[in-house]
Amino acid sequence: MVEACIVAAGIARPLGNTELAVRASERATAAAALTGQPDLVALTAMARGGGLLRLGARRRAGTVLDTALDDTAPAADPTARDTAPARGYGMLH
Repeated sequence: MVEACIVAAGIARPLGNTELAVRASERATAAAALTGQPDLVALTAMARGGGLLRLGARRRAGTVLDTALDDTAPAADPTARDTAPARGYGMLH
């Protein structure tokens, strides 16, 4: 579900349907939160933040990205076996 919504957002954005892209990324964010995987939380926050910025909702985008940073920080260990959360954390910066 997360990946399908990210793809939908990625397709809708360049076609000029930014509102649909934001809605799809919101669904992806909700699904990522259910998985408990910090790397997915970071990825969906990037998509959602980017869409919100294109709509001109800068404060909301900042809040989304700041929240994702806080949620991802505990798992962001670049020396861990799985570095995906650390990479996601770095993307959010």
